[in-house]
Amino acid sequence: MFFWLLVFLIIFLDWGSKYWVMKELSLGQTIPVIKSFFHITYLQNSGAAFGLLPGQKWFFICMAFLALAVIIYLQFTLKVKQCFLSLTLALLTGGICGNLIDRFYRGVVIDFLDFRGFWPYVFNLADVAIVCGMLFLVWQILFLEKE
Repeated sequence: MFFWLLVFLIIFLDWGSKYWVMKELSLGQTIPVIKSFFHITYLQNSGAAFGLLPGQKWFFICMAFLALAVIIYLQFTLKVKQCFLSLTLALLTGGICGNLIDRFYRGVVIDFLDFRGFWPYVFNLADVAIVCGMLFLVWQILFLEKE
C-alpha cells in the first residue's frame, strides 16, 4: 500500500508541476526564484539525463518499461517488507513513470528546475525521484546487510 501511494504521489506532483510550467511559461522562458541560484525554466528534453541521445523516444520508452518490469517483479516476488527498500523502489517507479508519461504523450520530457548556481542542467521532479531512488539503492547494496 505504501509503495503505490508513494508512486502515485510522485506521478501526481511531477505531472502537476509540469502542467503548471507548460501553462504559465513559454518554451525557454525563465523566472528567477532566487536570483543567480534557482530559476524555474521551461525546457523540453528529447534525450536522457544531460541531454544524452536526443531524439531516441522509443528507445527510452522501451528502457522505461523494462526497468518498470524489473522493479515490479522485485517488489512482488521479494515481498518487500523493508520500508527503506520499498521507498527506494517506489521512488524509482514514480520517477520513471513521470518521465515515461511525458515521452509517450509529448515525445519529450518537460524540465524546469534550474539551479544555476549549483547544477548546470535543468531537470524535473521525476528526475529527483529517480536520482534519490538510485542513491538509496546504491546505499543499500553497499552498506546494508543482505537478507
